[in-house]
Amino acid sequence: MYYENKRTFYLKQYGPVALILVVALILIGSGIYIALKPEGNGLSANNNPIDVNSYKLSEEAYTAKVIEVNDLCIKVEADSTVNEVYLIGIKANKNRTILSNQIAKDLIGKTVTVDFDNVKVENGKVYSYIYVDQSLYNETLLAKGYAELRTERQNINKLDILLAAQLDAKHEGLGIWSY
Repeated sequence: MYYENKRTFYLKQYGPVALILVVALILIGSGIYIALKPEGNGLSANNNPIDVNSYKLSEEAYTAKVIEVNDLCIKVEADSTVNEVYLIGIKANKNRTILSNQIAKDLIGKTVTVDFDNVKVENGKVYSYIYVDQSLYNETLLAKGYAELRTERQNINKLDILLAAQLDAKHEGLGIWSY
């Protein structure tokens, strides 16, 4: 092909590719910025926290009675309303039934405090922290080796506490870590 000058040649030859590359870099950069900014997705559950021992509860925290546990789904009743919640940071692989039975044994009939992190609902499920006698139950399960830590991108306010509990259980060889 005949081109009037080198500039026209390069513009027609490499222009579309360069434009696509620039747009891709802008989209990737803005995606990384959104994922890493401290505010997360704009939802905040920890406004004006209330101290309970060394933990902070959000204003959305409420007290409820555990009425049923069914396959890691904890049904709690507060003010004549039944809610289903799942534990933040708790993953059960092969020991799902054992873990569900342990949760039922520990919680059914007890009054607990249900608290939330940055994102309450994910995939149609409500995720929360459960406190029993002002002790973080999610941490207790990990510390005794009943469960494995499920890391999440959004709900990370107590990740260091949960990770430390799992590391202690691994170090002591407790529960699922006793091999």
